Amino acid sequence: MTPLFVVGLLVLSACGAPPPPVSQPVLTPPVASEQDKAPEEVVDADPPQAPIAEAAPAAAADNNSDIADEAVPIEADNSSDVVGSIIWELEQSQQTPAPAPPAALEDVIPEGEDPALAKEALDAALALLGRAKSDAPSAPYQLPEKPEGATHIGVFLPQTGQAKPFGDAIRDGLLLAYFQIAPSHSRVIYFDSELPLEELVAQVIEAEIDVIIGPLFSERASRLHLLLADHDIPILSLSNNQNIARPGLFITGAIPEQQLDLGLGAALSAGYEDFAILAQDNAYGQQMTGHMIDRLTAFGMTPSQVRTLTAEMLSDDDKLVPQIKAFARYEPLEDGELLDDKPAPYDAVYIAGDSSFVLRIAPLLAYYDLGPDRALFLGTDLWANPALVSEPSLQGAFITSIKPELTRAFAARYDAHFDSMPSFLSQLGFDVMAVALQGLEKSSKSEDQQTAGIEAPLLSALVTDQGFSGYTGTFKLLPSGVNYRGYDSYIIEGGALVAKPLMPKADLGDN
Repeated sequence: MTPLFVVGLLVLSACGAPPPPVSQPVLTPPVASEQDKAPEEVVDADPPQAPIAEAAPAAAADNNSDIADEAVPIEADNSSDVVGSIIWELEQSQQTPAPAPPAALEDVIPEGEDPALAKEALDAALALLGRAKSDAPSAPYQLPEKPEGATHIGVFLPQTGQAKPFGDAIRDGLLLAYFQIAPSHSRVIYFDSELPLEELVAQVIEAEIDVIIGPLFSERASRLHLLLADHDIPILSLSNNQNIARPGLFITGAIPEQQLDLGLGAALSAGYEDFAILAQDNAYGQQMTGHMIDRLTAFGMTPSQVRTLTAEMLSDDDKLVPQIKAFARYEPLEDGELLDDKPAPYDAVYIAGDSSFVLRIAPLLAYYDLGPDRALFLGTDLWANPALVSEPSLQGAFITSIKPELTRAFAARYDAHFDSMPSFLSQLGFDVMAVALQGLEKSSKSEDQQTAGIEAPLLSALVTDQGFSGYTGTFKLLPSGVNYRGYDSYIIEGGALVAKPLMPKADLGDN
């Protein structure tokens, strides 16, 4: 095969129908519960026979019936905090760097008599594709002609600049999916999302791209969608910022607002009524604080206190401690007085910040008599990593997250080829590539299919009533561009995630 040296782009072509044989289902799919479904939508619980598959309608089941009260060890950091810390923060602070010449990459899809890509061939392909040759000469790039019946997937990832490591993590996941499940007529064309989008759009149109995966950051995803407004090319953005969602512009990341909605709903159902918010002064903290206030307002409630901590406060104990004491309404115990005799200032506390923020303030809250033993701590999947799960001051916190066993299953599959542990972004990359491939395959077989008034066959194939089941949980792409993903509820207990219902506040007595 003749190497193709690319400036800004890399083309991959599938070598056959390559899924390697598996002796058992790849995933143990999540069991859908009533709280995991969008209104009048059912997500499947049948075992998929492929890495990601359409889910068939199934009867609702208890969210925790299969692993009730079972401690889930957190053996490896799934880097869920990358989604909050990177997609929310890096894109806010990121200054677009001067475009550096991207490293040339080599098209090294293995050839041979067996197109099934055995593990050794897949390992070799992934290893070579992941190795940039910075000393390779660049040459004018010629977009490949699109054969009749072929499909082109455009992938927009940062290949240069400070976000390149995150682009690499996503690329590894989507390559793993592509090599294992792509049909022979599919082709992937990579674009460096750090280059001027106006220039790349012309290449997208020339290459006759059918569907786009990426970009990672919401601002670029919005701009790309606007530039392609006259071309019916669905965009599967990797962002989790639901504010940018539009028909045809899907966000596929795990949406923290949905997780908060589930946690808040469970707390309200359990009788918790008095809420306080302690927020980090960044984009993520502001967004989630606003969402929490909006949700409480919809229930005719207002938070008892909202306090925002700046970076200056967090870096200086002399400034931070008074803020924590004021938030906790701390008063030293008098002689002979027991803490159990004093009521907690709130029923529940929502901590709106990234994992480093939570680790900074949680021990101080507990020290000043406002730990999870006195008020319910609400968290999201940012807390589902070893550092937070093992933190003593977070034992008893209530979080929502995808099933940890899905992360472990993907980690085992990923490690078999990369000999390393993946991040959540790799996990997401695998699922999004698989969804794109399945949507293309389905739309090619059902040109006249329509869903929810959407005329484009590919959009109809993506916005499916059944949804998808993958390594990032069961999820559906909605016509609005938002995804709806199923999450499970866990208590942080004994350094592990324990799947069990939230205990009603009335059963806890007065704190």
